[in-house]
Order: sequence, then structure tokens, then C-alpha cells
Amino acid sequence: PVRQLRSELRQLSALPVAELRTRADGVARDLRELDVRIQQANWEADLLD
Repeated sequence: PVRQLRSELRQLSALPVAELRTRADGVARDLRELDVRIQQANWEADLLD
């Protein structure tokens, strides 16, 4: 058997990395926006005594 260097091996991605990264960025943005809305509600709501 002929050994190949790691640099000679072709790598194929099993997952659509670019698409998943884009979706993850969108989810992270939505989460940040939701967190801001929650924080805003916390500041605006009066605590019950």
C-alpha cells in the first residue's frame, strides 16, 4: 500500500458548512434580539411587593 501525505488527501465535507454557518449566525442574532427584549421587559416591569 502506498502511504499518502495528509496534504495529498482530498477532503470532502459531510455537511453543508457554509449553509449551516449562515443558519447558526441567524439563530444567534435572533437569540440576541430576544435577550434584549427580555432585558427591556425586566427593566420596564414593576416588581410586586
